Amino acid sequence: QTKPPAMSSTAGAQQSDAAPSTNSSIALCLISAAGVSVAAAAAVYWLQERRHGREKQKQNTECEKWVSLRQEERTGRIRAEVKLRTAIKELEQIKQQQQQQQQQQQQQQQHNSSIQSESNNGGGADPRTRTMLLTCIGTVESPYLKRMGTPRQPQ
Repeated sequence: QTKPPAMSSTAGAQQSDAAPSTNSSIALCLISAAGVSVAAAAAVYWLQERRHGREKQKQNTECEKWVSLRQEERTGRIRAEVKLRTAIKELEQIKQQQQQQQQQQQQQQQHNSSIQSESNNGGGADPRTRTMLLTCIGTVESPYLKRMGTPRQPQ
C-alpha cells in the first residue's frame, strides 16, 4: 500500500512541473494566434485599400475622359455653328448685293427717265417732290446662333 501513494506523489510532482510550461505554451499560442490574426487583418485591409485605390483611379480616368470628350464636342459644335453662320452670312451678302445692284439699276433708270421728263417739261421741277437716295452702309450680325458658347469678356 505504500507504493500507490508514492506514485501519486511523483505524478503530482510531475503535474506541478508541467503546469507552468503548459500555461506558458498556451499564452505563447494565444500571442502567436493574435499576431497572425492582426497580420491577416492588415493584409486584408491593405488589399481592400489597394483595390479601392485602383477603382478610384479608374473612375477618375474615366471621368477625365468624359470631360475631355465633352469639351471636344462643345468646341466642335461651336466651330460648326460659326462656320454655318458665316456661310449663311456670305449667302445673304451675295443676295443683298444682287438686290442692291437691281435697285441701283432701277433707280438709275428712274433717274434717267426723270431727267428726260424734266428736260421735256422745261427743266423746272418742284423742290418738294425731289427724293433723296439713301443706301445702307453696314449691318451687324453675330456668328453665334445662341448665347451658349459665346466667349466672355475677362473682368
